[in-house]
This record gives sequence, C-alpha cells and structure tokens, in this order.
Amino acid sequence: MAKLGIVKFLNASHGKNVHEHNIKIEFIFEGNLEGNYVAGIDFHDVKERIENLLESLEGKYLPDVHNMGKGTMENLACYLIKNLNLEKLESVTVWEAEDRYVKIYSEEI
Repeated sequence: MAKLGIVKFLNASHGKNVHEHNIKIEFIFEGNLEGNYVAGIDFHDVKERIENLLESLEGKYLPDVHNMGKGTMENLACYLIKNLNLEKLESVTVWEAEDRYVKIYSEEI
C-alpha cells in the first residue's frame, strides 16, 4: 500500500464578517505500489483536475458557490471530494489556519 499526496493553496472568503483565508489543502490518494508508481493513479491527470477545480474557486466567497452550503472548511472538503469524484482519493485535509484543520475521508461522503 502506498499514498500519494498533493498540497495546494486556495484564496477564498467566508463567514458572517466576511474574511479571506489562504487555505492549505492536502489531497491524499491511496493505491498499491507497483514498480516505481502508485497503481491506478495518473499523477498528472489528478493534479490537473485538482488545479482546475481550485481555479474555479479562487477568490470566491464560499457560501456563494453552487452546492457548497455554508462556507465551512468541512463543506469545502466535502465539495472537493464530490466534485473531483476520483476513485483513489482517500482524503482531503483543509487548513483554515496553521492550528486549525479538518480531514474528511472520501468513504464518508
């Protein structure tokens, strides 16, 4: 078993008193190690899909994003899992700040 991680950043805002965050997001993929690769994961494909989805959210007020619900970090993680719809995606971790994060497992969605 092996895990492959991708870390990206997103600038977005949320809250009653609207405020912006530079949100750190970690995507973890899980698969079997076969040779020098994690089987079933095309790194370049998943990276491109993640970048395209995050680009569509860049600078947005999260509660205004269709199907996001409240602009919580939990909802953002669930939104990313649902919209990426990637079979080998194990979890998404979203940091609102250095000392606050939420980790959502794909199997829970």
